[in-house]
Amino acid sequence: MNDNIQHFTMNVFFKKTLSIIVILYSIFAFADTTDVHLVDVSITPSEIRIAEEHSQVVSLGSIKSIFFFNSQNAQISSDDEDAITSIGNMLLQNPDANLILYGYYSPKFDDILSPINGMKLANRRAESIFKNITKKFPMVGDRIAISNTHDFEEKFFEDSTSYLDMRVKCEVEFANFSPRNFYPTDRIPFWRSSYKSIIKELSPKIKNIFIKNPDAVVVIIGCGFEINGDSYKWLNFLKKKLVEKMGTRFARRIILFANPFEKTKTRYARIITIPRQFMSTGEIYRLWQEPKISGYKIQYTVDTTTTPILPNRFYCDISPEFSYAGIVVPLSSSQGILNIDNVPILSAKYELSFYFPDIGISKKDIPLNVIVEDTFYNTWEIPVWDFAKDELMTDSYSSIWSIASMINALINQKAILTLTISNNCTNEKISAERNELLWKSLKAALSFISDVDFLKIPRWLEKNNVSVEITGSMQSGVGDEEPKNNPLERYKIVLQFSGESR
Repeated sequence: MNDNIQHFTMNVFFKKTLSIIVILYSIFAFADTTDVHLVDVSITPSEIRIAEEHSQVVSLGSIKSIFFFNSQNAQISSDDEDAITSIGNMLLQNPDANLILYGYYSPKFDDILSPINGMKLANRRAESIFKNITKKFPMVGDRIAISNTHDFEEKFFEDSTSYLDMRVKCEVEFANFSPRNFYPTDRIPFWRSSYKSIIKELSPKIKNIFIKNPDAVVVIIGCGFEINGDSYKWLNFLKKKLVEKMGTRFARRIILFANPFEKTKTRYARIITIPRQFMSTGEIYRLWQEPKISGYKIQYTVDTTTTPILPNRFYCDISPEFSYAGIVVPLSSSQGILNIDNVPILSAKYELSFYFPDIGISKKDIPLNVIVEDTFYNTWEIPVWDFAKDELMTDSYSSIWSIASMINALINQKAILTLTISNNCTNEKISAERNELLWKSLKAALSFISDVDFLKIPRWLEKNNVSVEITGSMQSGVGDEEPKNNPLERYKIVLQFSGESR
């Protein structure tokens, strides 16, 4: 009997121990992974050759994220309808994205003396955006919130009151993610030991966001650093640690930006997540080409034997290997044609990733080689907002990194390139200072990406047939009068390039 009791006791102990081991294994084994189905997808052909002379004009903007209103008014204009649709589609494409609306009013331009009445008007403006989005996209309503804890009288520009104060600002946050800061040691390029625990905590969250949200990108922002190539080495150290945890597949969606405009004596880096198509340029995301690229068809096929039930709507991200900036194309059937009309074309390798809501992603990024065999002449225009305004900055974060990546890729193509930088400030001194800061920021990113010494970048560009033109101001205005152009587009960068296939 004692043997039976002993056997029973050991059996119970063994089962409890085994249960604990299983629980602990589950916790640790799945802490850094996502329960995701990998879908078999193929494309045909895997290479496109553009044999004729090719030209393309592309304007790279993004979804409008700030809406402006007339005095004492809470109705959106008809011009905002496309922006409402773009925001709704962005929320559909990115199921973890949550939209927060911040309404504001202007005591001067709204002619309101009572803060209570002003707050009511600001809230009506935010509610107007909410209702217009949910009218077209009722299924995203539970992911839109209206803030009631901010300063409703906050000016758009800190140093002046303007009609731009009458607005609604849109911000996007991804579920289960909060921005985190890193602080450096005196050694280059190392961070305080706390970075290890932060990276360990953030990596699985970021990976989950990348897998489920095709537009999501991460930006590692450096503040307080001297702006040169070395500043990016500090930031890249953190990127490498994230990639080690997550794998190389999503490395392209981690952007680095050393901020030259942050006025702080304390050096630190900050990790944020933003939607790729929602970067605060205040413009409808638009692409156009002259002439249209036609006759180039990409056939895709989803293996329905391994994934028999597909969602009604899924997506393909088509991105050049040298840059995070791609195009997300909605799809609805297991096989069909990918539209590449709006993809900026360059002789380069492109990567295609397919995203299936509530199911998973394609097993791997699918390569697509694009070869331009004849002469080409392209123009890419990139508007950049004011770095000094927090709610505008996210576009600047991404634009500098993307533009530097594009320039480096074009140099590798042996293209003849003209880089033009301009801004909308009518004061010549301030205009020159702005352009110089932007140019310095761009040189720092180029120095890191190309592995060329920061001080040698101008000579390196000249040697590689790149001319830089820093021009005067663009005509615009901010204040009591309506602007002739977009007053929020503080800079414009234009890349004009041409060349012949080799």
